[in-house]
Amino acid sequence: MVCHASLSLQPHSLHANKRKGSDTEARIIRQEAKEAIAQTALIHHLSSDKHKKTGIRK
Repeated sequence: MVCHASLSLQPHSLHANKRKGSDTEARIIRQEAKEAIAQTALIHHLSSDKHKKTGIRK
């Protein structure tokens, strides 16, 4: 799941790098991509069947 998310985000950052050519923007895009991947993984993790049965522990 996480691998698939990072693959789908890659073309966007490559395109943005070509467009702006800015290291700072590339770094920001990579950070946003990491956050999006982490968020997606968390959502999948929390909505998994295991947690539905046992309840979410904090």
